Amino acid sequence: MLAEQLTEPMRANGDLNVATPTLGGQVQDADGDEMMASAPQQSQFTQSLMLFSQTQSGSRYTPHLTRFYAALGHTLLMPLIQESLEALNVRCKAAPTDGGADEPLRLRVGGYDARKVMFKGWVDVEKFVYRGSVGSYCVMQRDVVSGIRFAQTRACPSVMIQGSPISWRQLWKALVNSPSVEPHVLRK
Repeated sequence: MLAEQLTEPMRANGDLNVATPTLGGQVQDADGDEMMASAPQQSQFTQSLMLFSQTQSGSRYTPHLTRFYAALGHTLLMPLIQESLEALNVRCKAAPTDGGADEPLRLRVGGYDARKVMFKGWVDVEKFVYRGSVGSYCVMQRDVVSGIRFAQTRACPSVMIQGSPISWRQLWKALVNSPSVEPHVLRK
């Protein structure tokens, strides 16, 4: 109930359709039986308040809503993402890879938002295969920087996240709606 209330604005403007598209048809188990949408294969679990990184069915779980699926392979999508981000005045630098065809690609991004606040983060693009179709799964993540902040003569450990979550979300939406990336984005 709370999750539905928190994501209602995203459903209303269509952003949730991009972050979690319907990838076709009813979900079926190994025997070919249709599964209920509320079946536990897609739920997330906690253990000592730590989220597992995968769901019970083995699919990847990510808490970031700045993600999307694309119908283009990851090696073809990454140059389009970099070109689009550079057109938005975002600095980009490709992270080195080992050269494997299925290896996820990473792009280091940074810049300043409209309020002149610096942001830094990563764009990860990896191969995604669903029912024989090859595509891409893209996640944008802001940097998390741990440090020590000195307050009233005591050192207090703190965690700083680079950039405003609203600005980061606006950057994601601009990327998803950019002319070179938008035709390949999967939607509900």
